[in-house]
Amino acid sequence: MMSIIIPFQIIYIHSIMKMEILESLRKFKRNLEAYFTYRRALIFIMITFCLILYGGPQLFRWISKKSNNQVKDAAERCLSDRLLPFYFENEEFNANILHMPKRNTEKPYLPFVGNGIFGLDIYSDRPLYIKKGRTLSLPVPFSPIVEFSLESEAYHEATVVQYQTGVVYKFQCFSSGSFISYQYYAHRTLPSLLVQDIKVTNPTTDTLHLRISPANMLHWPTAVTHKLRQAANLWNPLSTFEEVLTVTSLWLLTLEKQGCHNLLKAGASGAVQAMVLSFGSLRFSNQHLELNIHPKYLHRDFTFRRISYGNLTHVNISIAVKDDNKAVLGVALDRSDKNYYACDAGCLDDPVQLGPHKTIFPVKLTDPVTAILYITYDKQHMEDLRHAIHVKEVIEAPPHEHHVIALHKHGHHLGGLPTLFWVSICFLITVFHLFLCKLIYNEYCGSQDKYRTRYGKL
Repeated sequence: MMSIIIPFQIIYIHSIMKMEILESLRKFKRNLEAYFTYRRALIFIMITFCLILYGGPQLFRWISKKSNNQVKDAAERCLSDRLLPFYFENEEFNANILHMPKRNTEKPYLPFVGNGIFGLDIYSDRPLYIKKGRTLSLPVPFSPIVEFSLESEAYHEATVVQYQTGVVYKFQCFSSGSFISYQYYAHRTLPSLLVQDIKVTNPTTDTLHLRISPANMLHWPTAVTHKLRQAANLWNPLSTFEEVLTVTSLWLLTLEKQGCHNLLKAGASGAVQAMVLSFGSLRFSNQHLELNIHPKYLHRDFTFRRISYGNLTHVNISIAVKDDNKAVLGVALDRSDKNYYACDAGCLDDPVQLGPHKTIFPVKLTDPVTAILYITYDKQHMEDLRHAIHVKEVIEAPPHEHHVIALHKHGHHLGGLPTLFWVSICFLITVFHLFLCKLIYNEYCGSQDKYRTRYGKL
């Protein structure tokens, strides 16, 4: 008897469980129909579309980057390790990293070594240039660059130019884990000496078979003519030696004729200082440094770093445009041997002592127009300036118009919003109105029995 009853009990319990599951599904369906009205469904669709539109590409790039990192070969990992100490300097614009071939986010600046007497880029098929006139305009058909390579093995390559030290690095990493490090610089005490430091590292137990490309004499021409390419401005590309030479010549000529000839006599460091001063309309006057940019031109951010004030003081000046479209000045001492002070336009306020942390000054407009910032180590001199700067009025510079800020920050008047944003907004507005028309149609022209039946189920 028990053997007959138990199966029926099992079947009965199974039927009850099935009915409960079906009833739960029906209840869930009714709740879902009650909750997802047309308006809520529209909001849900719009939110989902926005998430996919704006979050999808980032998620895809993150997944792709993670996948690429996992499959990165030994040569690429080796190259990343060699470049790791230079990433921060690259972000701070104190160095430039350039892979071969160039990556999309990199700048194709020439890896150049020199000291004003001779110079060359570090590629083995390029000539050596020596000084003639103002610039290194005389090519010598001799390449002193020595290179190594592994026989029948491909490699990844990148160069690093350290602007503060004038040293160029090149790294070649091979799939076996071996790598070659190159270091190039012009000797500081022996100005006619080029130094090449080459190191080969083999972490494996295998023997390396290196192939050397020694220094070589290039083709000697019967007549050498080296003409500078005429440039429309001072901002031509710097991808080839000829482009570097042209821009350098124009800069040196311009700086010399604009009163910076004494700085140019100090060599490369003096030329860099002259360029920085010219960028910001900075001028050394009697016992002070002044910033002479008109406030109407401060519609983008600027940073002037390590402006030499004497031999032991470096001044950093930054210009930042805030959310209210007004510019402010930030001044800090990178290093100093004495106390320094600053005041804004007109010097009507008391002098402010500078330090290693940034001090903020408002940008003011005077009538007539004068410098917007003064810096000096002589506090009494700065207090006397308020009586020597004769102005009728000093006001805070007005904010820039939004379209001006947008044009200089993003290249167009739309405020930095990409075309995809406006296309998606138009699409969403169109979908919303179509959905709204459907709701109105169903409300006034649809079958009332249909809605009665639907709400009766609830």
